Amino acid sequence: MKKAATGTSTSFTFSEARDAFLKALTDYQTATRDMSLALSRISSSNTTLYQSLYDVVDRSGSMITRRN
Repeated sequence: MKKAATGTSTSFTFSEARDAFLKALTDYQTATRDMSLALSRISSSNTTLYQSLYDVVDRSGSMITRRN
């Protein structure tokens, strides 16, 4: 990093800016992948839950009970 002529701000070299951009892009891709995996797990769990509820609740919302 080089000090600018004004002395108060700094400027980045091209390679520093490129490296920072690539790191930010990699971090974004990792976060996006992790979020996708989490949403996939939630969706799978919700599907299982709704299938279980469908097995015990009829269309009116009443509990289905087996009669002996």
